[in-house]
Amino acid sequence: MDVPETLLQYRFHLIVATLFSVFLVFLINYAPSLVTVVSYFWPLFLSTGVFLFSVVFFGRISPSESDTCGGRTGEELMHYVAGQEQHHAEGSLQYIGATATSKANNTLVSKVAHLCLCLIYAHSYC
Repeated sequence: MDVPETLLQYRFHLIVATLFSVFLVFLINYAPSLVTVVSYFWPLFLSTGVFLFSVVFFGRISPSESDTCGGRTGEELMHYVAGQEQHHAEGSLQYIGATATSKANNTLVSKVAHLCLCLIYAHSYC
C-alpha cells in the first residue's frame, strides 16, 4: 500500500514527465531533420553571415570620429539640409539650403538633386 500513496504524492511530476516524453517522441518522429532545415534556409544563413562580416569589416576600416571632417559632428550638414541660417567666418549671414528654385520646384527630382548638392557641400568641408 506504500507505492500507490507515493504515486499519488508525485502525480503532477509523473503527468509532466509523461507529457514531455510524448512530446519528445512526436518531435523526433514528425519534425524535419536538421539537414532539411539547413538546406531550406541556407540562403538566409549565408546572407546574414555576409552582412555581419561586412558590418565588422567596415567598422574596422572606417576612420574614427576624430579623423573625420576635422572633428566636426555634421551639424553644418544638418543646417544645410534643413535650410537654416548660418554665420560664416567672414561675418556675413547666409541662408543656405533654400534657394528660389528649390522653394518653387518641390518635385522629387529637385529633392534628389538638392541632396546630391548637400553631400558635395559636406564633402568639401572635410
